[in-house]
Amino acid sequence: MNHKYITRNIIFLCIILVCIISISTISCKKDAFLDTTNKTNLDDGTLWASEQNADIFLNGCYANLYPTGADWPDTQMDNFSDDAHARVYFNSYSWKEGNVDVSLRPSGGFGGSQGPSNGNNSWETTYKNVRNINSFIENLREHSSNFTTSYVAKRSDEATFLRAYYYSELFMRIGGFIIDTVVQSRATSTLDELRKPRNTYEETFNFIISELDKIINNGNLKIKYENSDPDGGRATLGAAMVLKGWLQLFAASPAYNSALPAVADPGNLQHFGSYNAARWADAAATN
Repeated sequence: MNHKYITRNIIFLCIILVCIISISTISCKKDAFLDTTNKTNLDDGTLWASEQNADIFLNGCYANLYPTGADWPDTQMDNFSDDAHARVYFNSYSWKEGNVDVSLRPSGGFGGSQGPSNGNNSWETTYKNVRNINSFIENLREHSSNFTTSYVAKRSDEATFLRAYYYSELFMRIGGFIIDTVVQSRATSTLDELRKPRNTYEETFNFIISELDKIINNGNLKIKYENSDPDGGRATLGAAMVLKGWLQLFAASPAYNSALPAVADPGNLQHFGSYNAARWADAAATN
């Protein structure tokens, strides 16, 4: 038997065994350089551990912004007539006019079937977005020790703007709604908290405007961002002022700024219930 051959093989096997053990030991170390966090599926333990991770959650709230470029609430066909807002032709206006068959799904388009509202006139979609934003704001406060003070202030105002924006879209379509600023849970919330009534038109309007005023007065956001700015595309003071001015002008219209509503409205959900010329002055001042 060739002893040199056997010895050489034993040495070779030992080297392989040492390499395997070494690799296993390195890979099992908690802080090994190959250990990474999968940011496509973050849990609460890692999501609020850093500003970078928290931004991933807030970016999701931005991602739900409604698409632009569509020709709602009116269609070009209606612009040539005295029917200046699509009325019963679109699903959102079917709901407003009471011409609704809830068993049908919306197909959209001129003369489309009537059914549950969707997109930026949807109660369900709005509150899904608002719940995410409320969750973001609450978790920023709860895990504030993981963030800088400036980050919390800035991102809180951004989230507050997004909530005001989502609410404004619903407000312009249905009037007063349930004002919700906390995360509701069937496990912890009381029945009264889960079954809150709709706020009046005036209460809803005042809430949205006050939220925008806080953002403007805080001054944590820039007036605008340049395209090269890392925060380009995020909420700005300019956006908050524009939204405030638009809503004030919208609400000052005789359709809502009146003592008598266009249709029966005993709960003042669709109008202020009074005329006030100051609403025009406020809109002018902001704009």
